[in-house]
Amino acid sequence: MHKTITTLLALLMCSSIYAAGHSDPEPRSVNSNGRIKPPLAPLTVLCFSSTPGSITLTIRAGTTGAPTGFSVQWIKAVDLAALGGVWPSDENSVCSASFSGACLGAVTTT
Repeated sequence: MHKTITTLLALLMCSSIYAAGHSDPEPRSVNSNGRIKPPLAPLTVLCFSSTPGSITLTIRAGTTGAPTGFSVQWIKAVDLAALGGVWPSDENSVCSASFSGACLGAVTTT
């Protein structure tokens, strides 16, 4: 149980850091209609449940939604500790899942 919680905390910490650092588009970026894109609201990551072999997350988009989807990356807490708490720059050393497209129950506004 302790191992699960430690892994979850490492995941949430890194997810929060990633979302905070990547929640806004490039300054003054323009969409295909020539309009300036509004800043994206950060995602909320919650632990729904956990077992020694899995963690179930609830991920909620902010008020602006997640128009192009989102990605989740994770690493074992022991591996993160071995790296001195620094997230690896090599994407091949982390596990990841990407989600895109229209989600069930999603509301799209124009």
